[in-house]
Amino acid sequence: LAVLRLARAGVLVKDPSVLERLRDVNTVVFDKTGTLTRGEISILHIGWLGAESTSLLPAIRAVEAESRHPIGLALSRLLPQSPGVVAEGIVEVPGLGVTGMVAGRRVAAGRPELFAQLPAAIPCGPSRVWFGYAGESPAGYMDLSDALRPEAAEVVTALARRGMTAELFSGDAPEPTQAKAAEAGIPSALGGLRPEQKAERVRALRQAGRNVAFIGDGFNDAEAMAAADVGVAMASGADLAMLSAPVVITRGDLRGVVELLDTARRAVRVLRGNFLWAFVYNLALLPVAAFGLLAPIHAAGLMVLSSASVALNSLRPMVNARCSSTINH
Repeated sequence: LAVLRLARAGVLVKDPSVLERLRDVNTVVFDKTGTLTRGEISILHIGWLGAESTSLLPAIRAVEAESRHPIGLALSRLLPQSPGVVAEGIVEVPGLGVTGMVAGRRVAAGRPELFAQLPAAIPCGPSRVWFGYAGESPAGYMDLSDALRPEAAEVVTALARRGMTAELFSGDAPEPTQAKAAEAGIPSALGGLRPEQKAERVRALRQAGRNVAFIGDGFNDAEAMAAADVGVAMASGADLAMLSAPVVITRGDLRGVVELLDTARRAVRVLRGNFLWAFVYNLALLPVAAFGLLAPIHAAGLMVLSSASVALNSLRPMVNARCSSTINH
């Protein structure tokens, strides 16, 4: 019944046994791009490190055309298209970026590690994507903007009311990561993390005694989801992440996280109550029936009554949930 209720609320639970682990979660780690933020990326500024080479922009678009990351999807939509510009041998490296062959040269877009040493005079920007030819000095960079989800701060506050800690892990630079964390009210944020580093941080939290749920979007988060007690994927995420996560939020609304955690706690509480009731009920009545103090028809009726009580108790959380707003209490 809990799984059915969650499905109606836009939260797909693939394995009902995960509810037991969700009940004990006390730390919720969010990815940034496409999870804490909308994933509706815009280009604020394009900077060139040398002579402007606008022919590179259609090449970057072609390389990003098959990307599954929110930034790649946005660039393939926002950058200019040029007829005849086709990318081959595209390689998407989780946490770094993407490369592909265009007109005999390997074009790259992503983190600085894809290129030779960057000029020291360029100040740090917001969310930034470098582009150019792989292994060479970058030709330029794009500063990007991505708005926070409108419900993000509300969700973080709701988690805090429930005694849970929220953290933010991102592959983006530390400055924009910390800025988004502050906007959402998240006290702890780490930026510049590659996928394996996110997973290491999650494992470190668990070793410190925390029970961790990782909320992510995109295939960059698959490893961190697997390292957490519970992995939760947003519906807009890449197929790999959704397959690796036992829970998927299908409506792209972070309030589904609170709904998920609340429902899991109620479901486990009811389940344990049902076990206790059945144990006490049978413990009390079995000796009575064994010594012949109950007629068979009366024993059968009491067994039906016991089963009906368990069934009605299981329905109670669904009725209570309809009468109150999950995120506000």
